[in-house]
Order: sequence, then C-alpha cells, then structure tokens
Amino acid sequence: VKTGDWEYKYEILCPTVTEFLKHCSNSYGTNWQDNVQVNVKILRCFTSWVSVGAISLNDLADHVVINRAFEILNFKPDGDKQSIAGAFHEAATDCICTLLQCLEDNNNQLALESYLFNNIVNLEVPYHMSVANEDQDKSMDYCRLFTELAESFLEKIISNSTPKQMHYAIKVLDLVLICVGHHDYEVAEITFNLWYVLSEELYQKNNKELTEMFRPYVERLITALCRHCQMEPDYEGLLEDGDEFKDFRLKVSDLIKDVVFIVRSSSCFRQMTENEVVPKVVEAILNVPENTHIPVKYTSVLLLGELCEWIEKHPATLDPILNFLVCCLPQAGVGAAAAVALQNICASCNDHMPRHVPILLQLLHQVDTFAITNNAVIGLLKGVASIVGKMPHGGGDGSCEGAVFHATESDLPVDRAGRRAVEGEVHPCKPVMLEVWPVLSRTFDKYQTDIRIMERCCRAVRFMLRCVSQQMNELLESLVGQIVRIYSLYKHSCFLYVGSILVDEYAADVGCVQGLLDMLQAFLEPTFQLLQEENGLRNHPDTVDDFFSDPVEFLQCPSLVHILQCALLASTLDHKEANMSVMKFFYDLINQGQSDRMQPSFQTRKGLVKRILDEYGQQLITNLLHACVFYLHSYMLSEVADVFVQLLDFDREATGKWLANGLDTLPKQSNGGVMAATPQQLKDILVSITSSNTSKSVTHALKDLTRLYR
Repeated sequence: VKTGDWEYKYEILCPTVTEFLKHCSNSYGTNWQDNVQVNVKILRCFTSWVSVGAISLNDLADHVVINRAFEILNFKPDGDKQSIAGAFHEAATDCICTLLQCLEDNNNQLALESYLFNNIVNLEVPYHMSVANEDQDKSMDYCRLFTELAESFLEKIISNSTPKQMHYAIKVLDLVLICVGHHDYEVAEITFNLWYVLSEELYQKNNKELTEMFRPYVERLITALCRHCQMEPDYEGLLEDGDEFKDFRLKVSDLIKDVVFIVRSSSCFRQMTENEVVPKVVEAILNVPENTHIPVKYTSVLLLGELCEWIEKHPATLDPILNFLVCCLPQAGVGAAAAVALQNICASCNDHMPRHVPILLQLLHQVDTFAITNNAVIGLLKGVASIVGKMPHGGGDGSCEGAVFHATESDLPVDRAGRRAVEGEVHPCKPVMLEVWPVLSRTFDKYQTDIRIMERCCRAVRFMLRCVSQQMNELLESLVGQIVRIYSLYKHSCFLYVGSILVDEYAADVGCVQGLLDMLQAFLEPTFQLLQEENGLRNHPDTVDDFFSDPVEFLQCPSLVHILQCALLASTLDHKEANMSVMKFFYDLINQGQSDRMQPSFQTRKGLVKRILDEYGQQLITNLLHACVFYLHSYMLSEVADVFVQLLDFDREATGKWLANGLDTLPKQSNGGVMAATPQQLKDILVSITSSNTSKSVTHALKDLTRLYR
C-alpha cells in the first residue's frame, strides 16, 4: 500500500477484514486447543490492524477476538486439558497490551476501558497459578498486562485520587507490586517504566498531599527490590561488567534515585542523620578492616561518594575521606568504586578542593597502574576537570593544562575544564588544544573508515571548539578541509555535527562566513545523495539530526532551497532526535524573521523569511499536519506545536489559510471502518489552533486531531 492512499485502502478493507476475523474466530473457536496455530494467526492479525489504527476502538468491548484472548489468559488446565502453548499465551497478551496502548491516545473509549480493566484485574488468580507451576513466561505475560493497565490508567489515578477516596483503578498498583515480588528479578524489571512515569508525574505536580498518597506503594516497591538485589551469601568477589544481575542492580539503583523523594528520604535525612547517623557511618567506613568482604567494602566506598553533599557541608571530614579513597584506588575490586566516589566528591566539593589538585594530578599520571576500567578513569578525570574549571586563571602551576591534556587523551568532555576566559585574554587551554590537534588530524586520516573512531575524534574536536570558543581560527582552514574531504567519501554524520559547532561558534565572525558557506555547500551534495536513497531518511536518522543542527544565519545562501526541500521530506520521520532537529530548524528559520527587532538587519531578515514562507508555507503546514496524524508519536507533537506557534506569531492570517487548506486534505468521516474526522471536527481544530498563543494549547489541539484518526 502506498503511503499516499493507505488510509483509503484501510477504509475499504477494514470491514471485510473485521468480518473475516470474526468468522475465523467463531469457526476455530469451539475447540481452540486443537487449532492453536490458526488462533495465534487470528490474534496477531487482529493486533496488527488495531496497532496501526485501521480498526476503530468503537464497539470493541465485546469483540469475539478480544473475548478469545481473555479466554486464553484465564485458561485453567485440569484433567486431560493441556497447558496453553507459550506462543498462544503471548499472542493473547500482545493483543490486550496493544489495545491498552491505543487507549492512552484515545481516552474517550469508556466502555472498552471498563471492559479491559475488569477482565485484567481478574487475572490475579491465573498469575498465582503460573507462579505455582513455575511457568515464568506466563508470569511475565501477566506482569506485562498489569503494568500496561497501570500505565494507561495512571493519569486518571493521579488526577482523581484524594486522601479520602483513591481512584478505583488504584487496585492495579497492588497487582503490579505482587509481580515485583516474584522470585525472579526479570519479572520485576518489566514494571520499571511504570514507576519512572509515576515519579515524574508526582515530581512535576509537586503536591505533598498527592505524593503522600503513593508513599505506601513506593515503600513496598523499594522493600521488594532490596530483596531482589541481595547477592548470594556464598558469592565471592564482585559481579563482572556485563553480568545481567549487575545490570539489574544498576537499574534498581537508578530507579530508587528517581522514586525515593516519594518516601520523603531527603527530609528524613535532614532530620535524622545530619549530625547523628552520617558521622558514624563515615567513621565506620573509614575504619573497615582489611579483611572485609570485597562486595561490602565496594558498596561502602560507593556510599562515601553518594554522601558528597553532606561532605561538602562538613569540610573537616574531607581530608580523611580523600586519603581513604586514594588508598583504595590501587586496590583490586574497590578501585573503580573509589574513582566514582572521588568524581562525585570533586564535583560537589570543588570549592574546597583546589589545594588537593597537585595530588589529584599525580594520580592521573598513575591511572594506568590502577585496576580500574577506562570509564572509571574518565570519571576521575571529570572530577579533576570540574575542580580546575572553578580555579582562577593565571595561577602558573600548570593545573589547567595538565588536566585538559589528560582529558583530551581520554576523550573527556574537556569543556568542563573551564570556559571562563576573560575577554581579550588567551584561553589557558588553547596551547594544549594546538598541541593536541595534529594528533587528532592524523587520526582522522588514518582511521577515516572507522565510524567509531571518527565519532570519538569529532567529539574531542567539539569540546575543543566549545572550550576555547573563537580562539581557534588558525586551525579552521585545516579542520574544515579535512572533515569535508572525509565526509564526501564516507558520509559519517558526526562531521555534520562538527560543522554545526563551527557555524555556531564562528558565524558572527565576518571573516569566517564565506568559508562556512562553502563548507555547507560541500556538505549538501553527499548528504542529499544519502537521504534520497530508498528509505534514506529512515535509515539515517543520525544524519538528519546532525544536518539540521546548523543555525540559520544563512538565509541568503543559494543552498537554502535544497535544505528546505530536504527538511520538508524529513518532517514525517518518527525518529525522536532526528525529528526534533528538523522541527528546531523550522523554528529557528521562522524566528529569524521575528527576533532581534532592533538590529539593522531585522527588516532584511523578515523579508527573506516572508519570501520563503510565501513559497513553502502551505507545503510545510500540510506536511506537519499529516506527520502528526499518520506518523509521529504523541510525545513528539510539542516540537511541532512550537513551529505552529512561530508561524502564527509571524503571520496569523496566512497561517490560518494554510491550516484550513491542510486540514482539508485529511480524510473525512465515512461509513467505512477507519476512524476519521467530520468537517465540523476539523473546523473546531482549526479554530483551536488559530486562536492559540502558546505551544501547550496547540499541542492539545494536535493531540485532539490525532485522536480522531487513531
């Protein structure tokens, strides 16, 4: 089916497909245990059509295929009855989960919502049976269902709960927590995204009374996760990098950091531990016996790093803690933890750390002798760089240069080492940058076919440019020539990103503008060749992302027309970062005709933007509307809304006409099975958008529009 007419063909086919699936389900449903493969295909086919919005959610509350899915999920084998095949059970689970995901974008389907909720909460007994039968695959299926149900109801639970009366769907959190208590941590891990979303919602609302209502659930979550994270008592040594259990423990650590505010740990910490518990904990860690079990010592050292904010407020403890951590660095097993702890302490306590820089720099010279990973070394470098960045320039002790040189060698974000060059003075890091550049240049040439090495080198160049800002003019010609030459051969998108950094830093320099325009022109042809291949935009989202990162000071550039045409094609790309860059490109382009009104160039810029919109405004708005309805995820609509607001601010009348024409190209409601909008609904959307002044209100209008088609 071609992209341009898919909705029409779905509209024609949908009633036929729906009736066909009903017929098949009824025909093979009587003895479905004997027709597993056919029933799996029925479920998967139905799920596919629902997932793309081809089957309307209206009147699905008692659909025969959905009933069959719940019949499978509720199946209790006894006597001669065999257990449900894994693929059959999984297909039924996928079907119900897809319906729940569709409900998140269609919150007006109350009958289906109630039907799904009541049937899913009744799956608690089958879940317990799967645990008793040690059927982990089915346990994970039920956990997915409970978690998806909780996510689809979460907004309503939060918005409609009070201390006196919680929303009725709160029961699903109890079911999710039952799954978190499963003996296998893989089941618990399925629920993590739900708790992330819950913590984010509560954090944004910043309502203590509301947060308190969810505290018991998070307390139960933390208790269960602590049990899952316990190592076997007879386990020797530390978990290896890449070990699944270690990865799980790290995920748990991240999750608890996100949800811990709900159980009010910060207030408890301030009230109970500032002067009572923490000093005792620190003293105990500093005096751990040499024969302490390695995992215990490893965790203790990490804990010191987590106490960095307390240490910053109690600087008298800094010297003994640093001495302890420095002694731990060479020790096998705990060296990596010591590096992490030092990084945290350096970042939080940098006002107290300058006098320790000479010792820390000596450590950097010895890092190759420590039993720690490269990531731990880089973390240590980041900590030292954060201290150097706070130090005054002109100290003459070489601290800044020493830290930056090590940082550059290790691919560290060296802009952390300081951006505080006084205007008119040479940045203290510049000599190091000039010394490092020939090495990077030779690396570019030698490993130009290796994308991984090219990305790392481009990252180093990026930080060099950001660090010293406009003080690298002597390298520009060499750098630009090299990245253009290699990009024309291998089309590594990281070179486009370096180009955008160069434009960002040097576009205000009149002497550099022509060279930057030539660079942009040189990038155009190979980029268009790549993106105009079949599925080129979808297969190369990083290239789209990096290409449209360029600012738009180049309104008179002859290549701008070609860039616009490419951007219009890319507006339907559902890759988050790439689409965000395209939307930012449009936003910045239109904003050039509205910003800095007092500058002499304003009228010229405004005229150039108007000329562009007169030619491409209608196409832009039509493409954006179709992207919202047929391609983009709902969470990507806010960036599109920003572009609409810019258009309305620039010329509300013209934008209103373009919107009316664009909405008129969308499918209208018919008697077919595809959801579509009535003319009146589209008119209401038009009024909502054209009367809006904020991105938030336009986002709501776009979400309302997409719900009419999904």
